[in-house]
Formats: sequence, structure tokens, C-alpha cells
Amino acid sequence: MEEGLGNLENGRISNIYFQKWKMIESACFVFSVLTLGLSILEYEIEFLDANDTIQKALLWLVFICTGVLVAITVLRYRALLEYQKSRNLINKSETIFSSGLHKSMIIEMILTLPHPSPFFIGLTFDMTASYTTDVYYHTVNEILNVFQIARIIIILRVLMIYSYYFNSSSQRVCGMYAVEPNYFFVIKSLMRSKPFTVVSLMFGGSILIFAYALRICERPMVRAVNNYGLASFPNAMWNVVVTMTTVGYGDYYPMTSLGRIVAFFICIWGVFVVSLMVVTLSNFLNMSTPEMKAFNVIERIQIKNDLKQLASKVIKQLVIMRRKSRNGETLTVMDAADLRRCMDEFKLVNRAYKSITDEGTSLSEEMTRQFEFLKTEIKDIHREPVSYTHLTLPTIYSV
Repeated sequence: MEEGLGNLENGRISNIYFQKWKMIESACFVFSVLTLGLSILEYEIEFLDANDTIQKALLWLVFICTGVLVAITVLRYRALLEYQKSRNLINKSETIFSSGLHKSMIIEMILTLPHPSPFFIGLTFDMTASYTTDVYYHTVNEILNVFQIARIIIILRVLMIYSYYFNSSSQRVCGMYAVEPNYFFVIKSLMRSKPFTVVSLMFGGSILIFAYALRICERPMVRAVNNYGLASFPNAMWNVVVTMTTVGYGDYYPMTSLGRIVAFFICIWGVFVVSLMVVTLSNFLNMSTPEMKAFNVIERIQIKNDLKQLASKVIKQLVIMRRKSRNGETLTVMDAADLRRCMDEFKLVNRAYKSITDEGTSLSEEMTRQFEFLKTEIKDIHREPVSYTHLTLPTIYSV
């Protein structure tokens, strides 16, 4: 057995390393939100040509914050490595590269590095819009603003770490059942406990994020076409909604190549979110086991009442036919048909009664058991309460 593996975990030490890792994740969250906010502000100033000095200052701030975020990312993986060592999940001599964490770190670097930079001010490239001969241009920083939206993934990851399903005790519980306590486990747990909240946040957040990306991609068309629809953020949101829900009215549609790429991802993500809505609603309408028990008992009571009514109809029809026979009257075809119809209805309802099962428990047994529970609860209520007025303080604590 390798050194350090298989030993018992020291919960106090592992919790300290977990809190350290969590604090570094919080720093990643702060700088990710800060760079996104500064980039949005810089984009609006750049597009409107409002103030070059403020634009350059904001770009330098974004550049510096991105450098700090990259450094914090390296520290995050070092803290994660130490946390895994404290839980005896890996060997004490493991490094970031030997443990395989460097692959995730490289992917996170790819998501972190794209950002609008002061070195790309004034760099543009011309393109031709689809279905028209209108020529427009994108600035390099506009494109980098679109790619920078990927930092939303880092923000969501940090929010999941603060979930109850990802704390140190939850991870130890997952280890007891051989469950990997990763982000997918947190998502599944949240979908299980708060499905409508998760789906609603996914749908609303997707509208805002994709609408912002689509607006950046389509807004350069304003330089070639006046009053272009998707340059408006509300129109971009409307286009995202009709695309995600696969309605596609066609009143607004992307004309730039980058806008169509974004629309492609909106379509794929929309199918995923809408399917989650359908599954969530379907699960909500499914009955729980106690609800099914109550439903089956109510159905049996109702069908039993129907059986009584149909049985009375059959008996009534037999009495009528018997009376006619005694009085010497001739039985008609209609009399026989009425009797047959009543008998068929009785058989159908009786078959439905037998088909309703409540885990092999008959109606009488189920009702008897429920009355026994009710009698027990009534006895508990009427039981003489214990008086504590005569007891001393130590006696009360002993009770």
C-alpha cells in the first residue's frame, strides 16, 4: 500500500485545508465577477466612443485582474492538492502534474485568459453580413468580450462549492458510500431537492447570458444598418427565448457569422433546458407512495359504492322480470337486453375493483390498520400529562 493511502482521515485537519481551498475559490469568484463587470462597462464605452481615457484605464484594470486571476487559479489547484492529501485520497508525494490536476488547470486557464486587452485597441477586421452586401467590422476586444463570458462557469463552480452538498462533511459521507463528491453530484442533489428553483435559474440566467453575447455579436451591424433589431438588449432577449423554446418566429434573426455561432449554442442549450423543464414537471405530477396509498383506498371506496348501485340495478331488473313471469306476461327482448347490460356494467366495475392493488393489502385490512393508528394517537392524547412542579432541578435533568 502506498504511503498515506488507506489511513484514517483527520477531520479537523482536512476541514482546515477545505476552508483554505474555499477561501481561494472565493477570491476566484470575486476577480471573475470584477473582470466581467469592468469588461461590460468598457465595451459600452468603446462602442459609443465615449471616452478613450476611461476605456484605456478599464482595459488595464481588466488586464491586471486577469493576471491576478491566473495566479489565484494556480494557488487554487495547489490548495486542492493539499486538501486531497489531507483526506488521504492521494499519496503525500504527489504533485499537480503527477496527480493529473494539471489537465483541469490548463482547461481553466483557457477559460480565464481571453479578455479585452489595452494592446488590441483599434484592431478591427471587416466582414460581410449574410443575405446582404452590407459590410461591418468587429473589433478584437469585442470578440474577446464574447469569449470572456466563459468565466460564468468559474462563478457557477464557486457557488456550488458553497452548497450544503459540497462541504467537508458531505464529502466524507460520499466517501462512505463510494460516491465521488464532484460538481455533478451537487447539480443532481440540487435538482432532487429544489428542481423548480434550479430550472428557473437556469432558464432565466441563460436568457441574460446568451442575450448579452448575441447583442455583442450583432451590434456591429448598427454601423452599416440603422435601427438594427438585435442591437437592442430586449430584442436580443426575445430572440433567445423563442430560440431556446424552439418557437422561432423569425421576426429577429442573427445576420453575422459570430451571431449565428452563438445562436447554434442557444439552440443546443435550449433543448437541454426545456427537456429539464418537462422532466421536472413530470416528476412533480408523480404521486408519492403515501399519496398512491390514499388514492387507491379512495378509488376502492368509490368503486365499491358503484358496485352497490349496479348490483341494485341487476336485482331490480331480475325482480321486474320475475314479476312479469308470475303475472303471465311475455318477457321481451328489451328485458333481456337490459339485464345483460346491467350485468356487463357490474362485471366491468368489479374487474376494475380487483385490478386496483395497494401493495397486496385489501381495503378492509388497510382501513383496519389506519383505525388502529388513529386509536393509538387518541390514547396518547388522552394520556395523563406528567407534572414536573414537584421535581427539583437535578431530577428534571435526569428525566
